[in-house]
Amino acid sequence: MLYKRILSFIALIIVLKGYSQNQPSISNLSGNRNAITTHVPFLLISPDAAQGAMGDVGAATDADVNSAHWNVAKFVFSEKKGAVGFNVTPVLRQISTDVNLNYLSGYYRIKPTQVVALSLRYFSLGKIIFKEFNPTGNSVDILNTINPYELALDVSFAQKLTDNWSLGVTGSYIHSSLADPSIKVGGMAPQAGQSFAMSLGAYYRSKEFSMGSKPAIFTAGASINNLGTKMQYFNSSTVIARFIASNLRIGTGFKLGIDKYNSVGFYLDVNKLLVPTPNPDIYIKDSNGKDSILQHKGVNVNTLDPFSGMVSSLFDAPGGVSEKINEFTTSFGFEYWYGAPKILALRAGYFGESETKGGRKYFTTGFGIRYDEFSFDFSYLIPVSSNSNPLQNTLRLSLTYNITGNYVNTPMTSSAPAASKGGKSTKSKDTKAVKSKDTKPTKSKDTKPKKVKK
Repeated sequence: MLYKRILSFIALIIVLKGYSQNQPSISNLSGNRNAITTHVPFLLISPDAAQGAMGDVGAATDADVNSAHWNVAKFVFSEKKGAVGFNVTPVLRQISTDVNLNYLSGYYRIKPTQVVALSLRYFSLGKIIFKEFNPTGNSVDILNTINPYELALDVSFAQKLTDNWSLGVTGSYIHSSLADPSIKVGGMAPQAGQSFAMSLGAYYRSKEFSMGSKPAIFTAGASINNLGTKMQYFNSSTVIARFIASNLRIGTGFKLGIDKYNSVGFYLDVNKLLVPTPNPDIYIKDSNGKDSILQHKGVNVNTLDPFSGMVSSLFDAPGGVSEKINEFTTSFGFEYWYGAPKILALRAGYFGESETKGGRKYFTTGFGIRYDEFSFDFSYLIPVSSNSNPLQNTLRLSLTYNITGNYVNTPMTSSAPAASKGGKSTKSKDTKAVKSKDTKPTKSKDTKPKKVKK
């Protein structure tokens, strides 16, 4: 039944409208709107509340248990020996109560200069009930119920190269099950989509320096995420596989210690989808004010292989340089910490995207609390554009348990021992034990035992 077919792809529609660049309707294509869409855009959703509260910055923020999503290279600059974290992000709360993104992550330092990590991202699209109207009994019959979902399993490794530089790599398996395989569409049965991907990251963290009389640190990072095989939902040569949500993230940060108890951080991220720009039909307004096709290009960029598509995505915009610039999104983040050691964080941020590429614009805010080895983070998203956001008016939650053992001395604190080159502690020349002539034990004539004659 047509009704059944439409229902079977409700989940797919939700995902495609969700978190790649929002695709405008045909009636809005005038003005050279040309958004990029991909499969599995759930990979782009910020999974944790800390970075989510700062406008989705993360390339150069402090390392934490969720660094695999933002920049895998950050792991080796984490303060602790290891950590385990769980994050819950409600999605589409305007229309549903059972659509959530859950993110379970953990890392462990196997050597002072090496860290391994695991993470599981599970996107539940809730329950979809297939119904059909029965005209004979004037009733609605339940035909089937499915629970569409998507997941990504990541294995990461990060290596510290010097006191200031690190690199990291992540391998991912991605699975997307959105439709009921018992319901054929165009004579074809849908299947689960699968992909294998890789992410690469680089991170720089300066030594602490003075800004006036205040201690400061500069950070920078870059990562290429989800560069992998294309995905399709039908096992047919007539269906062209589509790109997954590959992304380039570049960012920088600056942290300043106000005093022993207060510090602030400022962060900037720039993101670009590493997916070819589509060659759309060009529309103009006719005499009645309606869109009509001026030129039909008909070039399908999905025929490119993943690597060629990544390279093409840097130069291929039909609108030239100005359109390519519009494909970059920007994020600004602010973070304030109080305490020695840190106990309370206040965060805020902004995310902006060109109107021609989806038009997502929103402010974020949130806070974090540290208690012993536990961290609790919360964030809230406030949209400021006409386009709806899947995360608007929702509270994201993150819980982290840190494994005892400090490794990296964070700026403006003194609770963790500084790491030397190679991550191993060394003895300072100033504290090196030496034998002093003044302290050298000597035998005194006055104390020398004498033989006494009987």
